Amino acid sequence: MVRGRQAMPRMSLGIVAALVLLPGSSIQAVAFGISPDVNPGQAAVEIEEDLALAPRGSIVIEGDEDFEERTEISGVRGGTGSPDDPYVISNWTIASTGSVGIQLRDTSAHVVIQDILVSGTPPATYGIHLEGAENVTIRDVHIARTSTFHTPLDDIRTGIMVEDSSNVKIERSQIAPLSTDRSRAFVIGLRVMDSTQVVTENVSIEAARTPISVQRSSALRVASSTLAEDPEELVGDTTVYLFRPENVTFEEVLFDGVGLDTEDTTNLTFRRNVIAADSGRAGEVFSNPLESGISSFGKAQSIEICGSVFKDLTFEAVAIEGANIEIRGNQFLNNTDALSIRSFSGGAEILRNEFKAVDQNLDLKSPAAQVHENSFPEDAFDSSLFVNDTNASGNWWGHPSGPSVEGESESGEGHPVHILSANVTFAPNLTAEPETGPSSVDCGGHEGPVGVQAKPNLVASARAGVHLSSNLNEKVGSVHLKAKAKVSTDAETFEVSIPEQTPSPLSEGAETRPDARGSLQDRGR
Repeated sequence: MVRGRQAMPRMSLGIVAALVLLPGSSIQAVAFGISPDVNPGQAAVEIEEDLALAPRGSIVIEGDEDFEERTEISGVRGGTGSPDDPYVISNWTIASTGSVGIQLRDTSAHVVIQDILVSGTPPATYGIHLEGAENVTIRDVHIARTSTFHTPLDDIRTGIMVEDSSNVKIERSQIAPLSTDRSRAFVIGLRVMDSTQVVTENVSIEAARTPISVQRSSALRVASSTLAEDPEELVGDTTVYLFRPENVTFEEVLFDGVGLDTEDTTNLTFRRNVIAADSGRAGEVFSNPLESGISSFGKAQSIEICGSVFKDLTFEAVAIEGANIEIRGNQFLNNTDALSIRSFSGGAEILRNEFKAVDQNLDLKSPAAQVHENSFPEDAFDSSLFVNDTNASGNWWGHPSGPSVEGESESGEGHPVHILSANVTFAPNLTAEPETGPSSVDCGGHEGPVGVQAKPNLVASARAGVHLSSNLNEKVGSVHLKAKAKVSTDAETFEVSIPEQTPSPLSEGAETRPDARGSLQDRGR
């Protein structure tokens, strides 16, 4: 069953026009065949006037059979659900009529959700919710909030929720306020629970207290994305939060005033990312600057941090407790502390990292650790600390003579070092600074620029639809299109009717959600 605000009769037309937004000011349309005995196809059509996306209420799909109801009320424009011809839900400005903008539940057919603006009107708490869904692609989607967090009845609290789902791809999408008022913050941008094979590429999440929350999920990848700080967060850092994940990869992600907290993690790969307290957004003033970069708690197993940059953090850039830790080819720039490693088994490898303008560069407690070809500054406010036996040969300590070891009068004149174990090997020292940082190592995977490279393909005409969806008590009327389908030799004029959209009144005594600031449960923790 597909739910919407108002039933709409099936159209008897051979084609229905759906808007496809292209860069620029004009809008092109695509026609989908919907005759039951004909496999749906596409054909370009010509539009005589600019149009905004069609406004409508929530879309709820429960089971694969609901995709077959390809009417305006279902939101499904075409497709058969196969990998080569997925169902398509597209070209809507959605103002929710329930707790969600779009929901897919217990589906396995292939489906693409694209060219969608979810405007964030109450009473929705999720922009898009996938529950027990498989084979879903979300593309060119913008999920917004239209009121501030402190309103009595919040609008969207979580941009996208992926729950008990698999094979999900989110690409070229944005979870952010429509206006420049970043105080319209989300609680969670993207939340993934008990799911597997979730890929996020070219996604921008702005003004979310927890940009990404992952719980008990596996085979996750976040790439070429930007996660921006919530400037209204007054207590604690804005962080990505991972709880008991397995096989998680972050690559080419800009953590803009955002840290990463992970607990009981297995196989975390963090390569070619940037974590910066302030990446330089003009005019932004933050009341609570970012303290920590990556913080790992519990029993972390197999963590690789490679080719990344940590900058301007007021506490530890990387603090890890776990086993099998690799820290290779990173830059630690202008942080209070750089590395705090507690490896209880499997050792730690620290290779070709650059430390610059850091108070304490290394705090290492790891049996059989390997520390090689790193560049340490000559001066530091605090000594680097070695607790266990360590092979620390072949490093540059800021001076050709080697490190200055506390309590050893015959040591070098370089970087200050404090040893709590009798077996730390420094010789031979490097007498010149080696190549370090991201360019000095091969981190593997695809290599590209850091941060979002392609935002949703939505233009001003689409955003104009938000105005309509925010005033749904007014009758929208009909949209008249004059189209010439390339699959036909004759021009045909037809109407796509949009029903009157009247939101259901909130019931008296409707539940109001309290401010969740500080609640770990509401923050996805």
